[in-house]
Amino acid sequence: VTMTARPGMTADLLTELSAPALRQCGVRLWSIEVSGGNHGVIRVFIEKDGGVTLGDCERVSKVLSAVLDSYDPIPHAYTLEVSSPGAERPLRTMEEWQASLGKAVKVRYRAGSTVDNVTGTLEQVSETSIDISVKAKRGRRMVTIPAADIETIHSTVEL
Repeated sequence: VTMTARPGMTADLLTELSAPALRQCGVRLWSIEVSGGNHGVIRVFIEKDGGVTLGDCERVSKVLSAVLDSYDPIPHAYTLEVSSPGAERPLRTMEEWQASLGKAVKVRYRAGSTVDNVTGTLEQVSETSIDISVKAKRGRRMVTIPAADIETIHSTVEL
């Protein structure tokens, strides 16, 4: 396969080619990043219930290297890196928000003409808003943030 290495197209093709190998390894694709020119880097971020281990990354790297060698979708040299997206990853979709219910998150959102941050436990998610339980002077309080005002949500390990 010969193709022009346009990063978006390359990531889409790599996603398609890697799906069976990742399923075989018992992990899910979180994202693929393609960067660089004649000797680029392909970063594959994987996840699984219970967390990703170093062994998972090594196994996926070996299997994915064989797949990429077989299909040869990139017309130049590259380095393949496989890792977890980390404990403090961005939550990008409604499904990822739902999967984070009951977990610690940090939310950056517009509050009028300013931007604010709040860290707490994600208690409720809907198409129109989210509810975060945050520490208060006496116990906890609920903060409701309209979905339209949310700039970013990250999982976090700090509360």
